[in-house]
Amino acid sequence: MALQHLRSSTADKRPTPGAMSDGQLALNTNLVSPGLFFKDSNGDSVKIGPIHVGATAPNATPGAGGQAGNSKGEAWLDTSATNPILKVWNGSAFVAVQPVGTGTVVSTADTGTVTSTMILDGTILNADVNASAAIAGTKINPDFGSQTIATTGEVRVANINGGPLAGFRNAIINGDMRIAQRGSVSFSNNSLVYGGCDRWLAGCFNFTTATATVRKAGPTGGAVNEIQATTTGTNANQAFVFQQRIEAANVAHLSGQAITVSATLYQDTGSAITPVFNLAKPNAEDTYNSVTYVASTSLASLASLGRVRYEWTVTLGATDANNGLLLEIIFPVAAAITDKYFQIGNVQLEPGPVATPFERRPIGTELSLCQRYFQALGPLDILTSGSLICVMPRADLGSTNENNGIVELKVSMRVAPTVSGSGWQLAGHHNSTPTISTGTQFVVFTYSGADYRASGG
Repeated sequence: MALQHLRSSTADKRPTPGAMSDGQLALNTNLVSPGLFFKDSNGDSVKIGPIHVGATAPNATPGAGGQAGNSKGEAWLDTSATNPILKVWNGSAFVAVQPVGTGTVVSTADTGTVTSTMILDGTILNADVNASAAIAGTKINPDFGSQTIATTGEVRVANINGGPLAGFRNAIINGDMRIAQRGSVSFSNNSLVYGGCDRWLAGCFNFTTATATVRKAGPTGGAVNEIQATTTGTNANQAFVFQQRIEAANVAHLSGQAITVSATLYQDTGSAITPVFNLAKPNAEDTYNSVTYVASTSLASLASLGRVRYEWTVTLGATDANNGLLLEIIFPVAAAITDKYFQIGNVQLEPGPVATPFERRPIGTELSLCQRYFQALGPLDILTSGSLICVMPRADLGSTNENNGIVELKVSMRVAPTVSGSGWQLAGHHNSTPTISTGTQFVVFTYSGADYRASGG
């Protein structure tokens, strides 16, 4: 005689605990939901096996008259995802079985943040990474070995081999203050002057009185543009200012882009101050008597005797640089000062949101860039011969019988320059200033009469 356990062939119909005696087994023989069950000491129905395989949880829809729910420890191989996941009922929910380690198993159905504890070393291979995936740089070992890096996007790095990324990134001319053709220049309250280091305007504003000098200071390679000043008054908006006007041809391509300004500043007033960076655009191309300010930032406090490198990133408007740019560095000073100093050095304005190391161009290149705007011709003697000229350094050349002389400029200038000089001589007659006409590449000195020698500086 065959012995048979409690049984049912109805899909998902589990035995109720009340139908089983202690130690009695019950079976479900349906192909979709087979299972072997017993009643535990708590009077609950427990499934012994097998593991349920399917896209929906076991016993999700109990058969008529069957026991609802699942038993603790019951297993389910969830095939709803591309990669099946083994899950176990913990008494309240099916949870994924973790691999060796800590954290939570990640599936395609999961949402939220993936942390490093969820990924075992060596488990993710190239074939596992979707072509559209974006991996943060912080997740990549910095040692790329001999691999070639190719990208169709932007590469943003602070430096290459500790140096600038490429030549001529810096739109500032003479940012390291090595060129100083004019030498020291004095100025007073409410004025801007060219002096000290080439391409830089210096000035002071809103003091009751001010006497100041701008000059190049420091050794070559570490030069600064320096204002030395004494002032009176405690008026609103008292400040010392450095400016550089940047030609449109050098910055128009930066319109609509992020740019970064960086500079090293110093002051010794005895009190901390808050420096300011300003950017302005001329309202007509390269014409700076009328400008519109497009961005401004108050920098971190600069302590007295402090020398600090500042960085500022700003995104220009679509046309902000089309007419050129004006960079302004301001040192606000609330109190009167006596014989105090303000310095700027290694000023850089470059494309992109990262301040790179200061770009130091060859001295000859930097001098030529400066001479596009100002040239010190130095002492000259000019032998005039109609349209035939001979220009030589000042010397005792004797008298000649010509009346025109041309000096070829060292580089082509932005516009025809104005010329000033002193100590002119005309055949031994002092203070005889020539008539001067200019082009972007030459200066013409004209004297009336014959037997004249032009000497001057």
